[in-house]
Order: sequence, then C-alpha cells, then structure tokens
Amino acid sequence: MDGAPAGAWSSYPTMVAPPAPVAFAPYSPTMPDLEGQTFSDFLQEPVAQVTRRLFDYLGANASDHPELAGVIPLVQQAAEWYRMGDLTRAFAQAYVAFRAITLLRLTSRPDLPPV
Repeated sequence: MDGAPAGAWSSYPTMVAPPAPVAFAPYSPTMPDLEGQTFSDFLQEPVAQVTRRLFDYLGANASDHPELAGVIPLVQQAAEWYRMGDLTRAFAQAYVAFRAITLLRLTSRPDLPPV
C-alpha cells in the first residue's frame, strides 16, 4: 500500500510512547520539586518588575486621578503574595490591577496615562 515490501513493518509496534523525561518524574522525598522550583524561579523577577511598575504608576498618578484608589489594594495584595512566595497568585493579582487600570483608560478615563 505505501510502497514498502509486504511484512516490512510488521515487526514495529504501531504506537510507542516515549519514556517520561527525568525532570518530570514523580515526586520523591529524595528529589525536590524541580518543576515547582523552576516555575518559581522563572516567575520571581517578572512578578517583582510588574508589581514595582504598578506601584510606581499609582504613586505618580493616584493623587491626580482618584478613581485609581480602588487599584491600590489590588497592588498591595499582589506585593503581599509576592512577599509570602506565592508568585502565581501575585502574578495573577498584578494582572487584575493592570486590567483594572486598562479598563478605566478604555471606558471612562482616556486621559489616564498608560501603565
């Protein structure tokens, strides 16, 4: 059918799953959570940068734009989760704050500077 001689592929299995990579091996007490640590290391600097950026933005603009007051607790919570080492939550919370500012700019306050 495919040009191969009859029976040429009969010795090969039709479906073979590759072995699991060692880095994704199940957790064991002797092996640290490599995946979790890698993800944490990956997120640490970006979360710190975006949280600082939001703090700087609010510091520079909140006094002139009182509608930004509702964003301040969001950024404070992101910073608190960062301090506690919950980088996934901190990143998600920073996104919520960024989104709130963006929605204000797009819907009711086009005079707000971009973040």
